Amino acid sequence: MVLTTFRRREKKFLITEAQFRFLLERLEEYTNPDPYCTSDRGYDIFNLYFDTDCDEIIRRSVEKPVYKEKLRIRSYGVPKSPETKIFFELKKKLQGVVFKRRAVMTWNEVAAFLKDRTRPENCSYLNGIVLDEIEMFLSRHPGAYPKIFVGYERLAFFAKDDPEIRVTFDRNIRTRRDHVNLTDGLLGEPLLDEGTVLMEIKISESMPRWMMKLFSEAKIYRTSFSKYGREYERKVFNESGSSF
Repeated sequence: MVLTTFRRREKKFLITEAQFRFLLERLEEYTNPDPYCTSDRGYDIFNLYFDTDCDEIIRRSVEKPVYKEKLRIRSYGVPKSPETKIFFELKKKLQGVVFKRRAVMTWNEVAAFLKDRTRPENCSYLNGIVLDEIEMFLSRHPGAYPKIFVGYERLAFFAKDDPEIRVTFDRNIRTRRDHVNLTDGLLGEPLLDEGTVLMEIKISESMPRWMMKLFSEAKIYRTSFSKYGREYERKVFNESGSSF
């Protein structure tokens, strides 16, 4: 069954290749790999983030308000055809808690909805609820469209003692503002310095003791990070002639 609603806290860490290798070895004791991780490379995730011509949505997000929201289209790997199932996702964050809603649709169905709000035939009840929220988002942000591509390779693990705890490592993160589609693969500008890995911990409440112990041993510390936010900040610095 595909989950369409999530409520959790997300903690992010920028780590070195050495710290990444250390954790991979130690996590075997406490976690199981995501079944989609069939190789050391993991799997590809491609996102198209919505924004307006004046970057209204991401500008508000990087100001760190109490409440913020983002809309994106997500696929796992390159869709084989316009009829391949993808995810139309609305992500909200309120006082550190993340709420994610997603509708399972094809690209053709997403395109029809964006054109004139046409909904899929036999639209499920859960998809309908999510599309109601997405429609409200688009009414609050007139002119929003798929503006930025963000893609990466992901390794993911679930805690053995609590499958609600998830650890992910994102590598080879790339972004682009042209050819904003799901079919060109991991083309674009690298987002992080070579050898830097983004780790995310997705939990319902607090981190388990074993996890905090591992982070202490590896001297890993939490940071504030957003892929789309970092891409936008780099764009601003480049346009101002500064170095990032």
